[in-house]
Amino acid sequence: MTKSATLFLALAAVASAFPTAQTPTAHVGAEPPVSGVLLVSDQEDGVSDPLYFDDYYADAIDDIFGHPYYYNILYHTREVRVEDLTGHGAVVWYTGLSGGTSSADGPAGHITLTEDEEDAVIQYLETTPVDECRGVWLCGMYIAWNCVAEVLTEGQLYSELFSNYIGLSYPTSNFRNPIHVDSSWIGGSGSSSPPLNGIPYSIWWAAGEYNYPDMLDTSGSALSALTWQDSGSTTHHSSVIANQGTSPYGGTWYIVLSALPLESIGTESSGEERSYMMSDVLSWFQVTVGVAESSWGQIKASFTP
Repeated sequence: MTKSATLFLALAAVASAFPTAQTPTAHVGAEPPVSGVLLVSDQEDGVSDPLYFDDYYADAIDDIFGHPYYYNILYHTREVRVEDLTGHGAVVWYTGLSGGTSSADGPAGHITLTEDEEDAVIQYLETTPVDECRGVWLCGMYIAWNCVAEVLTEGQLYSELFSNYIGLSYPTSNFRNPIHVDSSWIGGSGSSSPPLNGIPYSIWWAAGEYNYPDMLDTSGSALSALTWQDSGSTTHHSSVIANQGTSPYGGTWYIVLSALPLESIGTESSGEERSYMMSDVLSWFQVTVGVAESSWGQIKASFTP
């Protein structure tokens, strides 16, 4: 079953009201690790005509750290291994239009994150050293649909990553009453706790026929960081959820799942809100935010293994 044959972001002005002005969160602590943030660009699986949003993520990091900040971009030409992730303080893994087929669709299911890649994320989190922190941000409108949606039973397939680490409860509404998002919607206030501190976000999204992103619910200790809120102020489950835990080595891990992707935040003319969101998520991951560029030097790399 195909949830979305095509999904696009409009490069057109939208009449979307900005939420209350925000300021990036400044975390005071040790400098970030030498390898900084790893961006995993995974936007081609199952997409015949992909769109690429790398600049949205890189620009948000540059904006909050004072560019050029040392981050790596891993282009997804093979399965991502735990060795790719280890050594980075934070991983931001974004999937663009990928994953519009459910997990029940045989070879088309489990392509945004393969089962081996899910295991790599778990290993990365579970090996967080004592007194250190690691964070993973999974950012894509169809990640949950592609990995855990069981269409025949309208249920949720078991996944250690999604069930036990992310704390996802996949709503039946995704099968029966999918939402159709456009730029009249907002990312409504979720928990007042980190990572997003109860702050709403504008949405920049076209009024198309195929804009049906995942709705999310939480289980266990996970919290709702943002909701889906339509133009009539009705809330439709969560759009961003988050969780944290402790590794067997005594380190702290954090994980965020965003069905409202970073590239759909803000307006056509301004990426300011994207920078706010990136700032708050990385701050929660304990990556130092708002420190002068000169305090750690300039390293910026792209590689395609």
